[in-house]
Amino acid sequence: MLAALATRGVQQAVLSNKPEGMSRTILEGLGLASRFIAILGGDSLSSRKPDPVGVMHLCRLTGIAPERVLVVGDSPVDLYAAAAAGAGFCGVTWGFAAAALREAAPAALIDHPSQLLSLVEGMT
Repeated sequence: MLAALATRGVQQAVLSNKPEGMSRTILEGLGLASRFIAILGGDSLSSRKPDPVGVMHLCRLTGIAPERVLVVGDSPVDLYAAAAAGAGFCGVTWGFAAAALREAAPAALIDHPSQLLSLVEGMT
């Protein structure tokens, strides 16, 4: 999915509340770190999600307006950060807090990564 998004010119970044070093180590171990233009952790900036500072930092870094950004996340914290930044949001049913995310009722919720392509293509 990451490769398919990249071939469509989609810039990708990671914004985690985990420490940045841990996030980088995980992504490097999976051989994925080089796919992202930025990897930010909970200790990278002055505050963590749900504060929108991370989303806004990535918007400035990429030059992309928040309303053209799609935050993909697995918890309500991700949903709230996207909303506070004025960005779109897509929830995923796998991951950290799927049940709580379902309860938060995001407008978009997917069960498989392949479903992300149609959402992204609908934004262009």
